Amino acid sequence: MLWLFLGGAVALALPEETPVDLSPFQEAIEQFRKLPVRIEVVDENGQKLEGVEVFCEQVSHEFLFGNAPEYLIFAFAPGAYSRGGRFGAQPLPPEKIAEYQRLYLELFNFATLPAFYWKDYEPEPGRFPLKAAAYRIARWLQDHGVPVKGHTLVWGNPPGVGVPSWVWMKGRAGHWEEVREALFGRIRREVQDFKGLVHLWDVVNEPVVQPWFEGLGPEYIAEAFRAVKEIDPQAVLVTQ
Repeated sequence: MLWLFLGGAVALALPEETPVDLSPFQEAIEQFRKLPVRIEVVDENGQKLEGVEVFCEQVSHEFLFGNAPEYLIFAFAPGAYSRGGRFGAQPLPPEKIAEYQRLYLELFNFATLPAFYWKDYEPEPGRFPLKAAAYRIARWLQDHGVPVKGHTLVWGNPPGVGVPSWVWMKGRAGHWEEVREALFGRIRREVQDFKGLVHLWDVVNEPVVQPWFEGLGPEYIAEAFRAVKEIDPQAVLVTQ
């Protein structure tokens, strides 16, 4: 009986004095990341061989393991992006960007591109300070075979990053048809602009706890999903 790691497992080496209990993670690895596999070794005639020593080394996996490459947004759109700071991320020195990209590709095979928060992406009607950087990052990831998830198209958290102030004011004034026109125009525009580069979309983010867009009516979530599919039928759509 041979045990293989599915999706890849990471062995952690921490100093002995580090007060971290790894047992829950080790238990999860045993439960969710391993599967018993029986291997039979045969010769060129299909006859089973006994007592053969087998060496297995995982060289790839299909488990999507990724991160948000916010350091590249900082680098490629200087002064226009501040979201990463909420987790303590700060811009890297320019001479570190190439090393960051190298390490990213060594570690990850997936990316969530958080450049599409509407307030950041279009702070004023028709002005897109992150578009060029988002396109550059998505193109770089595609060139290296890394699928990209765009985050996020709809997030109803005014006056936070999900709703620009110019859209929020329309809703406060009760002009919900104008909000609808702006929102669905934005959805279709971003999906069209990044079609072929962004392979998955977080279409609606946190609709239960951030329900501001319910002012559009109860069907806005389904409508948003349909709008994305109309533009990019191949995209994988997510809500969270």
